[in-house]
Amino acid sequence: MGRKGLFAVLAVLIVVTGVYASVTASAAVKIHNNTQREATDLHFTVYQKEGWVWIEDWTITQDGFPDQNETPWDHGKGDGKTHAIDVECSGARIPHCTWVTITAKFTLNKWNTVRFENFRWTFEEQDSTDADAPNHGFAVGYRDPEGNATYWFYNDDSVQAITVKNFQYVRHPTYIPPDSLFDWEGWVGPTLVPFTVPPKDSFAIKLVVPETIQVEMQEGGFVFFDLDLYLYEGEWLVAEETEVHEIQDTIVGVIEGHGSLEPVRLLEVTSAPSGLFEIRYQLPQASKVNLSVYSVTGERFITLVDEQKPAGTYTVRWDGGDAPAGLYFCRLSAAGIHAAEKMIRIK
Repeated sequence: MGRKGLFAVLAVLIVVTGVYASVTASAAVKIHNNTQREATDLHFTVYQKEGWVWIEDWTITQDGFPDQNETPWDHGKGDGKTHAIDVECSGARIPHCTWVTITAKFTLNKWNTVRFENFRWTFEEQDSTDADAPNHGFAVGYRDPEGNATYWFYNDDSVQAITVKNFQYVRHPTYIPPDSLFDWEGWVGPTLVPFTVPPKDSFAIKLVVPETIQVEMQEGGFVFFDLDLYLYEGEWLVAEETEVHEIQDTIVGVIEGHGSLEPVRLLEVTSAPSGLFEIRYQLPQASKVNLSVYSVTGERFITLVDEQKPAGTYTVRWDGGDAPAGLYFCRLSAAGIHAAEKMIRIK
C-alpha cells in the first residue's frame, strides 16, 4: 500500500477546532564525520514535509564550523512558501569520527515536525560524499482526549534501513532546548524495544501520558524524544537525536468527503489479574499480518499471528505461556504499518 493511501485510511488530513496560532518545533541531531579523513564543509537540509504547513521563521546552529550559509526554498511544493532550508557549513577542518551537533528550531503556521535529509561531508568542496546519517523524521499523528498521542517515525532514505535504539520520551510543561536534552536526566517515558524501519517505510509509536500529568498536559506543553539511529542491521551508530514538539489541542481525523472519524487505534494491549493479555488491532485494508511478542532485549519470544487477513478489527488472547516475569513488547507489522505496545508479565 502506498504512503498516500495509508495516510488517507489513517485520517492524516486533520482538522482542529479553533484557529491555529504559530507553533514551534525543534530538533537536534549529532552526526559524525565517518566518510572523510578530514572534512572542510558540511551540507544538509532541514525541512518539514506537509504542503499545508510552512516555515515562518527558523534558527539553525551547529558547533563544528564558524561559517554558515542558509538558503530557504519551497522544497518542490511550487507555492513560493518556505518549506526547507539548505545549509552549507565551512571554515573548519573536522577530523574523521568527530561528532557535530546540529540544532534546528522552526516557527510553523501549523503543528508539525522537523526533518533532516541530504547530509554530505566534503573536503574543500571536492570529493563530495554522502554522510551515513539517512534521511528521516517524524510525522504527527493524533492526540486523544486523554492526552495520548501517536507519531510516525519515517525512514525517507531510498536505500538504507534504519534501526532505532534507546528511544525515550517525556512530556513537560515548559520548553527545553533540544541540544540540552542529550544530557538531560528527566526522562520518565519507557525505552521502546529497538525497531527497524525499511527504506521508504514508517513505524507508529504510541505515547502514553501518565495519569498524574494528564490534566496538566490537556492545557499544553511539550513532548520530547531521544533516540539513536543505526545502520547495517543495527550495528553502526550513525546519529543521536533529540526532538521537541509543542502539544496542540485534540485532533479529530477527517477523510475528505467522508466526515469525521474517531482516531484509529492501531494496536492496544490490556491485561487481566490472571495474567491473560488481550491484544486488539485494526487493519485498514487486507494485508499479511505479523503479530509477535519480543523480550526487552529485542529477541522474538513468540509469534501470535503470521497470515493474510482481511480489513477489520481483531482480538488475540495470550496467557503468557512459560514466559518468565518481566517487560515484553507486542509488535504489529501489517499494510506498511508498524506499531509496538509494552506488556508487563507478572507471575
